[in-house]
Amino acid sequence: MARIGVTLGLFACLGTLGIAQDHDASRPRVEVKDPSSFHATQGRPLYSGPQPGEPLPAFEAVGIRGAQDGKAFDPVESAGGAPQVLVFQGGTEGLRGVLALTRALPTIIEQSGKPMAISVILMDDDQNASEDLARRISPYLGREVTLGYTTEGRDGPGIYGLNRNVSQTILFARDGVVTRSFAFPQGAAHADPHVLGALAELVGADRETFATWMARVQAQDGRMQRRPGADRPADRPEPEDRPGNARRSDAESSRATRPGG
Repeated sequence: MARIGVTLGLFACLGTLGIAQDHDASRPRVEVKDPSSFHATQGRPLYSGPQPGEPLPAFEAVGIRGAQDGKAFDPVESAGGAPQVLVFQGGTEGLRGVLALTRALPTIIEQSGKPMAISVILMDDDQNASEDLARRISPYLGREVTLGYTTEGRDGPGIYGLNRNVSQTILFARDGVVTRSFAFPQGAAHADPHVLGALAELVGADRETFATWMARVQAQDGRMQRRPGADRPADRPEPEDRPGNARRSDAESSRATRPGG
């Protein structure tokens, strides 16, 4: 199996891929959409961080567990030249869909035969809160996942120009250059279909084939959750926002638009 390089900075995401199953019609059917159509779905397109065609700059984060626990490292360098996904997360909103993707990584890499590095970096003005949250959610992540957080506060690495008014920025890159960029004012309980499409694109899979891989992962999750006494992350509630991390109003979110976007 190809190497999985995953650097996860603080997830509190507890969720599913949102893939329909024959035995559970209540689950939404998985959709893997063309990532280029993402902005057309937004009333006012949101932008955050480097855009397609721009370089993915080096930056510093602090690791949480394993060999990187308590040490500074560069998630871009850690990718080792593999295709990369960077998730910058502010607060706990929208982490469910991200956790769903991390559970799917072994299947995606095995089926595609392609290496991939994923970094999810938590951003918080309180570094102690970042570390505490990382250690709380660490047991829910696979051994291949490394946790970390930025030391530059809620704005994230200054060199990235991230939008403080969005809770989640997801960047896809190949050969050090951004190929896709997504900004979410609030996250969802399921992985966004355009993000799934970008992930399929990154590993060179057509969207229909990629959807079958995701369905396989969802079916495995469903079997685990139905086991008597099962204590799966997807069964646990998402942590409440900490004091001082109040949800943004619609007015604040609307300020996340880039002029001319």
